[in-house]
Amino acid sequence: MNSSPVATSADSAEQVIARLINELKAARELIQAQKAQMAALEEQLRAEAAHGASLQTSYDQAKTEIALLRESITHLETAVATYEKAIKLLEEHTEQVERAAKKSRKQATVATLVAVILTALKFAR
Repeated sequence: MNSSPVATSADSAEQVIARLINELKAARELIQAQKAQMAALEEQLRAEAAHGASLQTSYDQAKTEIALLRESITHLETAVATYEKAIKLLEEHTEQVERAAKKSRKQATVATLVAVILTALKFAR
């Protein structure tokens, strides 16, 4: 059978018409298949665009959260350093107070001994 739509001397008009009708039917089926494929690809593209937008939103949210966490960590590290300094100063102050109290107790003991000795000397005369 000749694939050309033009009739040759061997083809009858009916054969040419039948072949043309079959090719027309095949072309219409191909058009429908390609339209369905195109619609599926368009839907896939829309889904990927939506997914891409969702990914971008998630990415932006993650970046924002990371920035906030960095800022929070910086503040917490500053607070930790401040607490460490405050603890050190309080420990030093406590040590100074303890040394001063110990010195004061020694002075009070010496003063008491001096007073006892002076009193004893007064009565001994």
